[in-house]
Amino acid sequence: TGILEYSNASHDSPYILRKQEAPYKRNDIEPILGENGPRLGETLESQYFDEMVALQPGDRVVFYTDGVPEILNNKNEQWGEGKFVRSMVKAFNSGTNIKEVGDELIRLAYDFRGDEILHDDVTCFILEYKGGA
Repeated sequence: TGILEYSNASHDSPYILRKQEAPYKRNDIEPILGENGPRLGETLESQYFDEMVALQPGDRVVFYTDGVPEILNNKNEQWGEGKFVRSMVKAFNSGTNIKEVGDELIRLAYDFRGDEILHDDVTCFILEYKGGA
């Protein structure tokens, strides 16, 4: 249907990149904003709200845990949301398919991190909506 329905359990908002011809710029990467519920299992009374966003064929969505922008380098500097978003722009401009984009984003994160250990969970995945059958 092209409708992405989701609930957010206290994670950072995912980003959407609408299909367009490269090059992407910083302003082309938009957070998907909505109600941010409590962490899963925080209380028995926790409530979560469904959110929806319409996707068009070729749109891409980046989901990630808070550990991604919190990656530290050997100078104890965080990668940060700004560098993460700039790295997304670079990755989306360098690859033609979703695997190339993901590989480049991982490479940029590892380049920043160097030999520093990870201090939090680091999970990121990208989906591309291909359109209805």
